[in-house]
Amino acid sequence: MTAVTTTQLQPARIREVVRIALERPDAELASLAVTPAAHVVDNMTTESLHHVAGTLDDGTAWRLFAKVLQPASASPLMQFIPPEHHEPVMANLDWLDEPRVYRSGLRGDLPDGLRLPLVYAIDEADDRIVLWLEHVDDAGAWDLDQYADAARLLGRLSGRWPEGRVADELGIGRRDLGYLFFGKLSTVDIPVVTSDEHWRDPVLRSVADDGFRADLHRLIAAAPALIALEGRLPHGLAHGDATPHNLLLDAAGGAGGDLVAIDWSYGCRGPYGADLGQLLAGRFDAGDADPADAPRIAAVLLDAYLDGLAAEGVEVDRSAVEAAWAIHLAIRSAISAVLVDHRTGLTDDERAAMLARRVAVARIGLDLAAQVRTD
Repeated sequence: MTAVTTTQLQPARIREVVRIALERPDAELASLAVTPAAHVVDNMTTESLHHVAGTLDDGTAWRLFAKVLQPASASPLMQFIPPEHHEPVMANLDWLDEPRVYRSGLRGDLPDGLRLPLVYAIDEADDRIVLWLEHVDDAGAWDLDQYADAARLLGRLSGRWPEGRVADELGIGRRDLGYLFFGKLSTVDIPVVTSDEHWRDPVLRSVADDGFRADLHRLIAAAPALIALEGRLPHGLAHGDATPHNLLLDAAGGAGGDLVAIDWSYGCRGPYGADLGQLLAGRFDAGDADPADAPRIAAVLLDAYLDGLAAEGVEVDRSAVEAAWAIHLAIRSAISAVLVDHRTGLTDDERAAMLARRVAVARIGLDLAAQVRTD
């Protein structure tokens, strides 16, 4: 057997979970490998992600996915957050929310075409939680039809689970954008993105002009009013981080497959439409989409989401859904779009390409937010 790289992932426990997953109580492992996932972890409540795979003594191959959770206070990122903001960060990033979602009745009442990953076991300690999950092979091809399907399913999800039901049956709360804006963004990111020194960077100037910079300043000034409006909009269940990388098209699901919603760390009661922000931004931030495609993708999302709400019998003003989308896209993706310091070792060409992708999405967020009425 190869060495286990995390203390929570011991061979004896892995064997027990494999037995549960395969429903073979006497199964013995012939081989075992624990491999860190390539995904960059930037969630404060995620310590690590691991592919766990091997064979049984009869040659049967098996695979699991292990997600190790931690309190946000244990994240190295906490050192960059001023102490006066630690309490709201801890309140908004509750590391117990994801296990709470998986243990809830949500799994049994999802719209057709959307499901949660199988959860084989949840191991809890005082300072760490290990989620032992189904390993899902993603066959997703994110064309316009797939974006529309995902937006429609997210609309149905939120419409089927209005805020009162989420509070009563899932036990998860709202996640106010104020903790992000008045915390990390205001104290760390905004002083940088509004500085003349930052905008003297020729790589940045090659993809973002003075008009973009001026609109960014207007967004920052309007952000407190936008955040206040967000709290008054109608709410339902939001995934919270509905990027395409967290919506896997199950390769084993046959024609059409099932969309598997993973990573519920940010699951919350959110305004209808909030999930569209991350749905649009995700593949661009990860480098998997062409900046020129951003407007075409954005154009299909709102109508598809509204169709999903309507399919669940929810009637809500179009402008309210569009406002929630605009606010989340702008606050979460536009303000920090011109910062790529967290991606080290990039050449100038790589930085320019990443900035171009982020700016393309941010441009949409800036334009949408500028149309939102907060009075």
